[in-house]
Amino acid sequence: MATRPEAARQADSPGSSWRLHINGSFALHDCAGRLVTPHGRKARAILAYLAVHPDDRVSRERLIELLWPDRGESQARGSLRQCLLEIRRTAPKLISSDRDHVWIERSQLIPSDFPDECAPQEQLLDDLEGITPEFDEWLRCERAIEASEEWADLKRKAERLLAIGRGSEALPLAERMQRIDCYNEDWLRLAMRAECQAGHPAGIQTRFRELDELLKRELGVSLSARTRALHDEMLAELAAPIDPAFLA
Repeated sequence: MATRPEAARQADSPGSSWRLHINGSFALHDCAGRLVTPHGRKARAILAYLAVHPDDRVSRERLIELLWPDRGESQARGSLRQCLLEIRRTAPKLISSDRDHVWIERSQLIPSDFPDECAPQEQLLDDLEGITPEFDEWLRCERAIEASEEWADLKRKAERLLAIGRGSEALPLAERMQRIDCYNEDWLRLAMRAECQAGHPAGIQTRFRELDELLKRELGVSLSARTRALHDEMLAELAAPIDPAFLA
C-alpha cells in the first residue's frame, strides 16, 4: 500500500491532470488550477481513500464498508454509484472503474503542494472526520502512519544539520517534531543540541524545564536520565572557558 507522501507527491508527467490536496482540508484542482472539489463529503472521502492508494483496485465492497456500513447492499451500491457519478461530473476521467473495483491511476496525479518542514502541522483530511466510525478508524490509522513517517524524516534531517554544526537550522525541525508528539524526548534532545550550537544556554534550560513540567503534570513521570545527562553536558560545554590558543 502506498503511503501518503508516495501517493500525493507523484512525479509530474504529460498525462497528469489533477492535483489532490489531502493535508488539512481536502481539495481537488484540475490541471488549469481551477477548484473542482465535489460538494458531497462521501464523494470527497472516496477520492481521498483512492488517492492514498494510487493504482490499487479498491473493491466497491471496501468503499461500502467504510462509507455505508449500516445500509442494505442494494441501497449502499446505489449510493456509491451516485457518488461516483458526482466525481465524474466534476473531474471527468480522474477515476477508473469496472464492475467490482474503483481506482485512480498514479499518472493522473500532479504533485500536491505541501508545507515545508517548518510550517504549522496540518492533519490528514481535517474536514472529513465524522462521516462514519469505520472511515474515522481508517483515517486515524493513516494519520498515525503519516506522523510516524514525518517524525522519522524530520529526525534524519535534524541529525544531518547538527552533524555539520548548523544547529540554528535544525531547531525548527525539532520544534515541528514537538508539535507531532510533545511527550517524546527525542525532540528535546535534538533541540538542546541545536540550542548549544547556537550558544543559547537559556534556550536549553527553558525547553528542558517545560517538558519536565509537562511530563510530571500530565503523565506523572520525569525526564529520563539520558536527557538529564545531555542537558548537563550541553550547559557545561557552553560554560567552559575558551582556550586562548583557539582565539590566537
